[in-house]
Amino acid sequence: MAKVITNANQKGGVGKSTTTINLARAAAVQGKRVLVVDFDAQGNATSAIVRDPLERDEMGEIVQITVADAIMPRATVTLEEVVVPSIWDGIDLVPSGTPLAAVEEMIIPAQAREFKLANVLKPLLPNYDLVLIDSPPSLGQLTVNALTASEQVLVVTQPQQWSADGMAELAKTVTNVQTYFNQKLTYVGVLVNMWQGTTEERATKRNKQVLADIEEYFVEAPLLRPFIPFRTHIGEAVDEGIGLDQWKTVPMRMIAEDYATHVNTIMAG
Repeated sequence: MAKVITNANQKGGVGKSTTTINLARAAAVQGKRVLVVDFDAQGNATSAIVRDPLERDEMGEIVQITVADAIMPRATVTLEEVVVPSIWDGIDLVPSGTPLAAVEEMIIPAQAREFKLANVLKPLLPNYDLVLIDSPPSLGQLTVNALTASEQVLVVTQPQQWSADGMAELAKTVTNVQTYFNQKLTYVGVLVNMWQGTTEERATKRNKQVLADIEEYFVEAPLLRPFIPFRTHIGEAVDEGIGLDQWKTVPMRMIAEDYATHVNTIMAG
């Protein structure tokens, strides 16, 4: 039975999709069967790793079935029908796109709306070892659905000043889901992305303060080490569909090993 993880942060641009993709790749290299659920209407994970481009009409609108079709009210499509191959062996994908934004509005008045994803995902869990849900940069109904469907949440952030209100709201959302919809939900931890510098001891005063703030607001979520360093090649690898373990330089392949370390943490949790 698969372990289900949501990568979350209501702040955009922190590297959630990149983290999802690289964790999936690291897990697949270890021989695990992985399902990536793109639950963001921006569809960044889909664009990066879908093997065959999604079908579109002459106006450029997506006509292929996506995760939106499986969770909409009175859906006639199963999530299994939505699954497509990724560019890498061992990783399947539940694609997403702009239709998901409209469906989010449609499920707000629906009965048991928080369990839409959990209900359609459950039949697929025996087929995989790890399910990674790439949630949207918001704390709306889609993120609540992702958290309700998950065993654990991985907070993905970067070492920039993040308002106390932002951290408090994310922590509050997780607590509300734990209280009302998914009592088994726990934290994997907080993964710091785009770390600039060398060691924590030599970090800037600002970065040290950010780490202290994270530990204050996410008491139940340990900071995961090693941090993922800022490297432009990480984005390039995603854009080119190349695993970090396949990259030509040793430092990038070492980052692939860092992601593998985090996969080990996830699977041991």
